[in-house]
Amino acid sequence: MSKISNNYIFFILLFFLSLSAIVVFSAYGEELKEIKSNTASLETDLHSTHIEQTIERLKQLQQTVLFELHPTFSEPPSFDFDNLLFKDDISTHPIVSQTSEPLLKEQLIASKGVNMTPKFEEIFLLLSDEMRLKACKKLYANDSQSFTQKIIHYLGKGTPEQALIINQILPYLKEELEENLIASLQENPQDLVEKRTIIYALGRIKSEKSVPILWNEIQATQSEEIQYTCVQSLANMPHCLSLEQWVQLLQYNSVSVSLTAAYAILEYGGSSAEEYIRRILLGEISVSQRVLEYISDRICNYPLEIIVPFSIEVMSRNPGLAQKFSSILRQRTGADLGPNPQLWADWWKEYLNKTSTLKNPENAPTPQNDNSNQPDIKVHAPRIRKR
Repeated sequence: MSKISNNYIFFILLFFLSLSAIVVFSAYGEELKEIKSNTASLETDLHSTHIEQTIERLKQLQQTVLFELHPTFSEPPSFDFDNLLFKDDISTHPIVSQTSEPLLKEQLIASKGVNMTPKFEEIFLLLSDEMRLKACKKLYANDSQSFTQKIIHYLGKGTPEQALIINQILPYLKEELEENLIASLQENPQDLVEKRTIIYALGRIKSEKSVPILWNEIQATQSEEIQYTCVQSLANMPHCLSLEQWVQLLQYNSVSVSLTAAYAILEYGGSSAEEYIRRILLGEISVSQRVLEYISDRICNYPLEIIVPFSIEVMSRNPGLAQKFSSILRQRTGADLGPNPQLWADWWKEYLNKTSTLKNPENAPTPQNDNSNQPDIKVHAPRIRKR
C-alpha cells in the first residue's frame, strides 16, 4: 500500500513539474516574440523618424536656391532651377537591397575585417552621414568613374530624399570628386540638367580648380540658366574672383545673376568690399533697383553708429533710396522724420549729445560750446563694415 502511495505522489509531482515547464517555455516564447517585435518596431521607428526629418528639412530647403543660403528670388530664371533636385517626372532606379537591418549594414561597411563593397543605392539606407561617407570611399576606390556618374545622377535626377542625402555629403568628397567632375564638365554634356548638376556640385565641394572654367562658361554661354548656376557655384567661394569681377556680374541683366553677385560681395568682407557697397548705394555704380533693395536689407541691422550716418549720406546723395533708408531708420530708432536727411542729421546730433551726457554727466556741453546753431553741419558716415 505504501509503495502504491509513493508512486501516486511521484506521478503527481511529475505532472506538476511538466506543467510548470510548459508554462515557463510558453512565457519565454511569448517574451521572445515580443522582443523580436519590439526590435523590428524600433528599426521601423528609426527609419520613419529619419524619413520624417528628411522631409521636414526638404520643406525648409524648398525656400532656398538649390539648398544654398543665397537670396530667394521672386523672379527666378526662365528655367526653374529650384526644381532641379525635386523632379517627380524623371524615372530613377529603385533602391535595391531593401534591408530591414540598416544598423547591421552599417556595421558590415564599417568593419575593417569585412571586405564588402556596398551597392551605391545602399547609401540611402544607411542612418548616418559618417557611414555614408565610408561607403562612398569604398565605392570610389572600386570604380571612381561609375561613382562620379552615380553622384551626378542622383543629385540631379533622384528623388528629393536621395538628392538631399547626396547634397549633405558632397562637401566631404572633394578629393574624390573634383577631377572627375571637372573632366565631366569639359566634355560639355548636352543634357541641361546634367550640366547644371555638375556645375552645382563643383561649387558645393568648393573646387578652386574649376574657377577659370566656370568663369569662361559664364562669358561663353547664352543660357541664363547656365550663367546663374556658374555664378551660384562661384558665390560659394567669394574670394575666388576679384571684386571687380563680382561688380561686372552685378551689372548683368539677369536678376538672379546680379543678386547672387551682390550676395558674394556682401560675403567677401574687408574694407575694399565695404567701399564697393558704399559706392553702389550712393549711386556711383549703376545696378538694378532689386540689387539696391537687397543690399539695403542686408545692411539694415548694422550698429546705429554706422547705419544712421550712412543712411543720412545715402538720403542726401541718392534720392531714389531716400524713402527706403528713412524706413530703415524709423524701424531702428522709432523716430519718423521722413526722407529728410537734414532732419535726421539734427536728430542724430541730439541723440549723440544725450547719450554722451548720460554716460558722462560732468562732461555736459556748456552753452558756449554748443554748436547746434551753426549752419550746414555735415555728417560724414564711417565706412560700413561686415557684421
